Amino acid sequence: MSIRFLMLKSGEDLISIIHEMLVDGKVVGYYLKKPCVIEMQNARKHSDDETRTSIDIRLIPWIALSKSDVIPVPADWVVTIVEPIDKLVDMYKAEVLQDGQDTDTPEQSGDNIKN
Repeated sequence: MSIRFLMLKSGEDLISIIHEMLVDGKVVGYYLKKPCVIEMQNARKHSDDETRTSIDIRLIPWIALSKSDVIPVPADWVVTIVEPIDKLVDMYKAEVLQDGQDTDTPEQSGDNIKN
């Protein structure tokens, strides 16, 4: 399972299980399983420690009205992919994956995905 933080050209920040979409050995896109938009609000400094900042985070399903849990995204729409902080991964697992229970790959999930 590869949970990653993605920034898209649209400016959206997502967290998702990702798998590479390969054609002739070249990455042409990504399959995002259960992608969620990361909505950040209320950044504030702690009064006891000026170096610490708190941010309220909400995870909102991306393309929520789709029947599919797996969304293909072309590689040219992805600005960057990074490893998220542990607290964000824990939140995603608890709220979206029900504590990591939903970790199969797109090929195993029964979703019909074609390159």
